[in-house]
Amino acid sequence: MIPSFLRGLNSQVKNTRITLVLFYGLILIYVFVKVEYRYFSQVQDGGHPWQTGDWLINYQSGFVRRGLIGELFFMLSRLTGLNMLWLLFSTQTIIFFSMMYFHFNIIRVIFHTRRSLDYWKLSILLLSPAGILFCLYNLDFSLRKEIIGLALINWMYFYRLHNDKVSTKYVFISLTIYTIFIFSWEAGIAFLPFIITLLLEDGRVGRSLKFSDLQKFRIIFTLAISFFCFAVSMIYHGTTIESTGICNSILQRGNFDQDLCAGAVDAIGWSFSYFWAGSTIGSPLRFVGFTLLFLISCLPFSKLLFLSRHKWLFFQFGLGFFLFNILAADTGRLIYIFYVITSNQFLYDLQSDNFGEKPQKKNLRVYSAKRILRWLLPIIYISIWTLPASGNPWRFLRF
Repeated sequence: MIPSFLRGLNSQVKNTRITLVLFYGLILIYVFVKVEYRYFSQVQDGGHPWQTGDWLINYQSGFVRRGLIGELFFMLSRLTGLNMLWLLFSTQTIIFFSMMYFHFNIIRVIFHTRRSLDYWKLSILLLSPAGILFCLYNLDFSLRKEIIGLALINWMYFYRLHNDKVSTKYVFISLTIYTIFIFSWEAGIAFLPFIITLLLEDGRVGRSLKFSDLQKFRIIFTLAISFFCFAVSMIYHGTTIESTGICNSILQRGNFDQDLCAGAVDAIGWSFSYFWAGSTIGSPLRFVGFTLLFLISCLPFSKLLFLSRHKWLFFQFGLGFFLFNILAADTGRLIYIFYVITSNQFLYDLQSDNFGEKPQKKNLRVYSAKRILRWLLPIIYISIWTLPASGNPWRFLRF
C-alpha cells in the first residue's frame, strides 16, 4: 500500500509540474497577444508617442543621447525602402517574443531538472504584478526600449543554463547588443552588474575571485563602454532645437501620427530640473506609495519565501529603486525592470541552491489543509495590488 501511495504522490507531483508549466506558458501567450494587439492598432493610427517615438530618436539633427537605434532604423529604411513604422513594429515584436520565449524556457528547464520544488513559492515569484503581468496593467509601457535589455538578459541566463563555459561568440553577441542598448537608452547601464556576472561566471574556481586576462578584459571593456555612454548622455543630453529637428525628420519618413513627438522625442529637450520635478521625490505621497509597492514586490525574494545566497541581489534591487526615484517619474516601470532581472537571477540560482521541499512524513489531513493554504497565498498576493508604471500609486493598492 505504501509503495502505491508513493507512486501516486510522484505522479501527482509530475502532473502539478506539467500543469504549472502549461499554465504559465498560456499566461505568457495571453500577455504577448494582448500587448501586440493593442500596439498593432496604435501603429495603424500612426504610432504611439512613447512606445514608437522612443525608438525613433535619431542623429538626423546631430548627435544626441538615445539616438543609436533610431539612426539604425533610418539607415535600414533607406536601404530597403521599407516603411519605417512597420519595420519598427516587426523588430519590436521579434524582440518582445524573444524576451517571452527565453523567459518561458528558463522556467521549463528549472521545472524539468529539479526533482523537488516548492511550487507555491515559485507561483508567487512568477505571477507577481511586478513581473510579466506588469505588461497587462500597463499596455502603453510594454514595448519601450528596456525589452532589448530584458531579452538579452533572458537569453544570457538561458545560455548559461545549457552551457558550462562562456564562448567567444556568446561574449561578442552579448557585448554588441549591450552596447547598442545603452547608446539607445542610457538607463540600461542599470543592467551592468548582471551582464558582468553572466559574462564572468566561468572565470571563478569555487569562491575564488581570480580571473584570467581575458576575463579582466571583459570587465574593463564592459565598464569602460558603460561609463563612456553615461558621460556622453550627460554631455549630449539634448535641447528643444534638437528634439524639434528629430520630430521633423521622423514625420517626413511616413504616415506618422502628428502627436508622435509629444512623448519620448519631446523629452529629449527636457531639462534636468523637469525630471527632478516629475520624480517621486518631488511628491512625498507618491514616494511613500511606490516605496510600499516596492517592498511588496520584494516579498518573493525575502527570507520568508526563499533563502538566497546572493545578498547583493537585494542591494541591487533596492539601490536601483531609490536611484531612479530621483532620476525618473515612471518609478513603477523601473521596479518592473529590476524585478524581471532579479527573478531571472533567482531562478538561475535555483539550479545550484537547495530550495526544494524537504521530504518528511505527513499527516494527510494536515497536509491537505496546508496545501490549500499554500495555493491561496499566491492568489491573495497577486490580487491585492498591481504596479502602475507612473502616476498615482495609491489607486493600485486594493486593500
